[in-house]
Amino acid sequence: MTDPDERLLNLAKALSDGEEVDWSRVEADAQDDEERELLILFREIGHVAEIHRTQRREGQPAALSPVSPESWGQLQIRERIGEGASAEVFRARDPRLDRDVALKLFRHGQWMTPEQRRMLLMEGQNLARLRHENIVAVHGADEHEGRVGIWMDLVEGRTLSEVVRTQGAYSAGEAAQIGVELCRALAAVHRKNLVHADIKGQNIKREEGGRIVLMDFSSSRRADDSPGNPESDPMGTPLYMAPELWDKNNPTVESDIYALGVLLYHLVTGEFPVRATSIELLRQAHANRERHLLRDERPGLPDGFVRTVEKALSANPLDRFRTAGALEEALHAQQELVRRDTPTPPLPVEVRVIARVARIGLWTVGVAMAFLALGFITSNAFNTTIGRPAEFASETVPDWFLFGVRATSASVIYMAIYAAPLAGISLLWRLVKLIPPIAKITARIRARYSSRIAAATDPTTLSTLLFAFGLLALIGVCFRYGDIIVAAATPIAEVERENLVSLSPDNIDAHMTYGRFLDAIMLVLGYGSYRLFRLAKERGTRAAKPLSGVLAVLLATMLLWVFPYRILFHNQFEKISFDEERAYIIGQRSDEILIHCPDAAPPRNRIVSAKDAGIVRLQIRESVFASPQQN
Repeated sequence: MTDPDERLLNLAKALSDGEEVDWSRVEADAQDDEERELLILFREIGHVAEIHRTQRREGQPAALSPVSPESWGQLQIRERIGEGASAEVFRARDPRLDRDVALKLFRHGQWMTPEQRRMLLMEGQNLARLRHENIVAVHGADEHEGRVGIWMDLVEGRTLSEVVRTQGAYSAGEAAQIGVELCRALAAVHRKNLVHADIKGQNIKREEGGRIVLMDFSSSRRADDSPGNPESDPMGTPLYMAPELWDKNNPTVESDIYALGVLLYHLVTGEFPVRATSIELLRQAHANRERHLLRDERPGLPDGFVRTVEKALSANPLDRFRTAGALEEALHAQQELVRRDTPTPPLPVEVRVIARVARIGLWTVGVAMAFLALGFITSNAFNTTIGRPAEFASETVPDWFLFGVRATSASVIYMAIYAAPLAGISLLWRLVKLIPPIAKITARIRARYSSRIAAATDPTTLSTLLFAFGLLALIGVCFRYGDIIVAAATPIAEVERENLVSLSPDNIDAHMTYGRFLDAIMLVLGYGSYRLFRLAKERGTRAAKPLSGVLAVLLATMLLWVFPYRILFHNQFEKISFDEERAYIIGQRSDEILIHCPDAAPPRNRIVSAKDAGIVRLQIRESVFASPQQN
């Protein structure tokens, strides 16, 4: 038996078994005009058989006559220009617009339930409000003579499927350009709380001028509604359907992103990521995570383009781009729109080395400046509290840097201690998810509740919650340790000694707990801000406005830890006896010293000669806030 005969025999068997047939591939394999004519006949037979099976499952009468009506409502039917399992498409004349339009009439209109007809009409009205250069303009939806119809602009051109079949695969740059235009169209759809639900090459046309037009919204529906079409209609075309749709979940924004990823894959390869010879085998392939990687199918594609498409094709909806805008941004980042797959010549080794050294240098300078700023803050706060003028302060720029490092290191150490158990739990959970049964359960749960999870992880909502947590936690710390904060901000030379008791070394445990609470708040706010930035980037949105409040609370928390750092933990000075009273040398210039006499009446700071006969050096260093009982 010759190859054409064998192909036709296998095709006849597939039709008789009710299997899905990829007609684009079958027609592309035809070797002569005679075989193509037979394939056209087979395709018509398959179409009739599918309609018959659909009606038999639903117990409905025969389909409407294929003869075109002369008119439908105010529209004058000119000719049939296409048809599918659920609808026919006609070229019609709209006398009110005085131009030709495309009219899509649904076959089973009179057997739809009133609710299904209402949903279709409502979606048509919603789509009529969509106005975007990459979306076919829908003029309206209505019902006449028992048939529901939607009429729209008549787009002249070829579908992307036809272009791939006749001209071959696109380059990555051309596919990315098409993807960007479709992302903009989808973003407009999703902003109306709609999903397209049937993105595929046959539903997208390229006009002669190059404009990409997204068409056929007959499967579209509100993102939070169940299907509005007859139950016999599929939730999209099988080869483009996201894995979660095979579990009878409703289409979502994420399933539209997946279908667009399939289209990009098809544009550059002519193939599909998940393939099978029947619907059941396709379902099993998705269940078993069987997918042909884009890199294996076409090795020469740019890495960035491959990563972008593979992310859009992730089996888990939460791992895909969360919005069409995020996918558009990723496609833009590849710079394929300008380069058209032309590799940029690598920079000379010398230039790359200089650039790397420059980056390292900038980071080093930035970190050093941050340490210097923190040290400056804590040192000046300390000098203000103990009442030491600048001329008696001996700190230099290196001293500021050192105190900045010390203050930061303490926080980093404690935050690492807090984060270690959480990192261990996270790692353990990742390992547990590798167990096949658990992996299947978690994937099923995520797929089933993907829309709810997406709503719960809205950046604005999470930013607001994080801000509320940080603010309340900071208020709680200030309320609990207000005495320490007030005492640290009070000049010790002018107030009663009782007001400084909280700074005494006797309260070192409270000082440590105060710092640890602030470290915990900084850890939560810092990590939360990082995750929110990542989430906003994935969804293609700007960081939520409440996030600025989160960062403000984070900065306030950091300052509440930095400014009293030296006051609490680096407050030791040389102890002396001055006129038989306890005192501390807190500063010195030439032959004069600044002493603090904690047991004297205010003002307690005095400038005396370093050679004063009343000074007795005790060779002891201790906290300037030590109480008399500690001596």
